[in-house]
Amino acid sequence: MSCQICHKTEKVSKCSRCKMAFYCSEDHQQLDFKTHKKYCVKIKKTTIELNNQERYLREMPADFSLPENVFEEGAGHFWGIMETRDYMRARGQVIASLDGLGTITSLQAELVHSLDCFRLCRSDNMGFRFLTPAVFLRLDKVQECYDFIKWWCTCDPDGRYDWGNTSLPYLNIRNANMLEPIDFFGKYTCLSFLVSMTLIKYIIYKELVSLQTIQQLNSKLPSDLVEEIKAKSRVYTPKVLASSLEDTIKQVQEQLTYCFDTVDAANVHLWPALFNPKRMLAMGLPTYTSAGDVTDVQGIFAGVYEAWKRIPGAIDYVKEIYDR
Repeated sequence: MSCQICHKTEKVSKCSRCKMAFYCSEDHQQLDFKTHKKYCVKIKKTTIELNNQERYLREMPADFSLPENVFEEGAGHFWGIMETRDYMRARGQVIASLDGLGTITSLQAELVHSLDCFRLCRSDNMGFRFLTPAVFLRLDKVQECYDFIKWWCTCDPDGRYDWGNTSLPYLNIRNANMLEPIDFFGKYTCLSFLVSMTLIKYIIYKELVSLQTIQQLNSKLPSDLVEEIKAKSRVYTPKVLASSLEDTIKQVQEQLTYCFDTVDAANVHLWPALFNPKRMLAMGLPTYTSAGDVTDVQGIFAGVYEAWKRIPGAIDYVKEIYDR
């Protein structure tokens, strides 16, 4: 954990109210107070409400629709039990507050909440899956993000998946091949998945270019640099390095362009907002969303923008495609 101001990692203390931000001194905590206060207060307030809702739900007497231990016996189809809905809404408020703060600690906590919400309600009636890809990417969990998106895109090809059947496979894709063609987008794939997959393909493209440098200049590069590049790469294997990387890079570039075009076809507001984010960020969350219009971008934009801006060159790369 590091100080929000100077990023020092030694002798830091967490905010006593929200527990989600760290500071090396009171002076730095005061410097960050104006920015931090808004979400700090929200996190504490929403967490108290969530705890109250959980306690109320656990103490509620069981009946024909409410199991004795609803958090275990009702897992998988939570939303179908009417008594759980205020609890789920309260959890959604906590998730939104943690996402808004955006520290590593708050994003980790948000991800834990979201994944447990999927355990409780497989059909994700609250729509937490639309925020989750950006959280994965902001935490540098690129493979996990790819697996998550691929599962949701392929889980129900014929509309017959039984969301209440907890014996069926669920979010079970692990270590899918991130070099593979994107042939699993459907007509109604959500904007969040499309724009996150575009960023994933850019990250993979840049890593392949770094591996190509090793391939071309291996004998001229310091061995420690070569090993560092290999260690950081998500796609490195001896087989990949021994292959024709020029062909692989071209294929991933084509996939990246395809993802870009798919985003643009789904919503013409996304890319311009990413290039000039101030106005969209100032708009905040909408009261409703509609696929294809500006509200669809508003609902996911804050997290998406944070994910993109942390990857050097990513926004500039898609801006070049956009300007062609």
